[in-house]
Amino acid sequence: MTQNGTDHSALVAQLETWTREGQNQKVLSALLGLKLKAIPRNFRSDFAQIARRINQPLLSLRFLNSIVRSPFVLDEPPNGKEKVIYATTLTALGSLGEADEILSEVNHDEEPDVNLYRAFICFRRWDYARAIPLLRTYLRSPGLSEYSVVVGQVNLIAALVADARVADARAQIRPVLEKTRRQEMWLLHGNTLELLAQVEMLSGNWVSSLKHLEDAEKILKSTNAMYYFFVLKWQAIVRCLQHPNSVTELARLREVRRQAIFRQYWEGVRDLDLYAASTRRSESALMDVVRGTPFLSFRARAERVWGGPLPGREAGPYALLDIGGSASGGESVFDPSSTSTSVLLDHRDLNSKPARDLDMNPLLLKAFDVLIRDRYRPVPLGALFYELFPDEYFDPFYGPKKISNLVARLRRKLEEWRWPLDLQVRRNELSIRPRAAGVQVMRHARPLARSTDFWSMAKSEFIGRSFTVAQLAHCAKRSRSYALRLVREALRRGEIIASGHGPARVYRFSHHRFSERRRRAS
Repeated sequence: MTQNGTDHSALVAQLETWTREGQNQKVLSALLGLKLKAIPRNFRSDFAQIARRINQPLLSLRFLNSIVRSPFVLDEPPNGKEKVIYATTLTALGSLGEADEILSEVNHDEEPDVNLYRAFICFRRWDYARAIPLLRTYLRSPGLSEYSVVVGQVNLIAALVADARVADARAQIRPVLEKTRRQEMWLLHGNTLELLAQVEMLSGNWVSSLKHLEDAEKILKSTNAMYYFFVLKWQAIVRCLQHPNSVTELARLREVRRQAIFRQYWEGVRDLDLYAASTRRSESALMDVVRGTPFLSFRARAERVWGGPLPGREAGPYALLDIGGSASGGESVFDPSSTSTSVLLDHRDLNSKPARDLDMNPLLLKAFDVLIRDRYRPVPLGALFYELFPDEYFDPFYGPKKISNLVARLRRKLEEWRWPLDLQVRRNELSIRPRAAGVQVMRHARPLARSTDFWSMAKSEFIGRSFTVAQLAHCAKRSRSYALRLVREALRRGEIIASGHGPARVYRFSHHRFSERRRRAS
């Protein structure tokens, strides 16, 4: 189709060729040269997919934003393909809540991959229990290619293993191993061998686990560098579990951790720290990992690895450590008895200037709190936007500007307070990191209660009547931001329903699923 001198069909074909050849800069220049309003709708999805493939998520969203998030009623509403592309791009930006909301609106009979993508969102949250039924539904979809079925099966096994459903996982693995070997799907075969090794590890069969990892290593070493590294990670963990008092194996685990940091495989660093703390039976190291992890579902994993209830329920001080820096900061979880000097920065000290400044700027306080919440990984742009502006959809045109202005204000404040912290922005990810090892940021103590405990209290108080987030937080003696996060999760699961907008928004418990739609910012 030709319009305004542009043959969009030929351009898509050319961009596909350049993308396969790795000429990403050429592709980006061509995409930036397009006028959005002049692109026919049937080509928008193609350009959005290409932009996503060259790691330009904001550009990808811009091609489809006026369709998926149109403020007007369109003659032809957004179709499943457009929604899936938009949602998976939001996932790449970390806006998991909005992405899951969009995917939940897509008919999986028309777009069977939608349940696979929703499962991947659960993986990002360490919520493997919720991923399992989504993957089972995906595998029942008619018309899947044989390769797609195997991909779904391998991901289902991964979710079962992560949720410690050993018997179920073991029953699923053997047929997949045979199929991938017979059809020479070597990457998936190596992945499945690694999962079988984890099953044996969970059963305490160290020798068998290491044998399967050795077989996976032979396949993956020349196939995929990242999957090969996963094998090295589990080899180090299994050997530490097999020889918990071995200095050599602990040193090996430290080396794998350094490699994970180099690769920016932050969830691997988190998992390695968890197993290291459990192996050494260090309660302080264990709680450092748990307190530095914002995912509620990770707590259940920590309890399984630890082998029982976690030793502490109070969050206490939050330690923001330089995990990629020198030994005293980067390896503190392995040596909780370290005597390195720490600089304590308590932004809840009511007599301090930072506390007064942050109290006068609640949005700034919220941004600071979100940016130090996760000890391990930077905060994606979309995740920060979702936390700061819960009543708005992410806008690829104006959203980054709002965050950029806020970041500039917070950076100026950090310099004014002379705190030894840097606010870093890299590849649509943000983080606050110390300039030297041993720096800690103190957060106010709050109980790490289970979300189930939280909702049990809420039901006893508000069953049969509506409530606001502020009322919920006050009743539970928790922060408003904490209550808001749990409200979002409950809305997503359909456990509560919402009505009204802005300050007038109220919630009530429901027995029916309800998909919340947040209003677009005016």
